[in-house]
Amino acid sequence: MLLVERLGSDTKVYTSVEQVGPILARLNGNVALQRGEPIALRFDPEHMHFFAQSGRALA
Repeated sequence: MLLVERLGSDTKVYTSVEQVGPILARLNGNVALQRGEPIALRFDPEHMHFFAQSGRALA
């Protein structure tokens, strides 16, 4: 985990995965995480958004 940003009702986790690239995960605000701590993420495809390197949203 590169960065943990607590925003009240949400916690944003910024990380990077080898062969995938950067990932931003929005979690429940009550998650107790520390920078550098290993985490496991599970993704619901219905809630995923993909972006090109240019920042343009992909369909």
